[in-house]
Amino acid sequence: MITEEEKIRRRKIVEKNSNITGAGFGEEIDSSINNLPEVGKWINGEIQFDEYQEAVIKFIKNL
Repeated sequence: MITEEEKIRRRKIVEKNSNITGAGFGEEIDSSINNLPEVGKWINGEIQFDEYQEAVIKFIKNL
């Protein structure tokens, strides 16, 4: 089970990843990246980090 503190920590990681990715493109990226189902699943402990990361990478490649 994931604690609320861990969920907060994971949300911050998602926000940081979005900012870093956007900086790589020189602008803000599509905010729908944070609406990927895998983001919520990872925050809630339903999937592992590598599954979350793969979904984000796949999304970015399709931009």
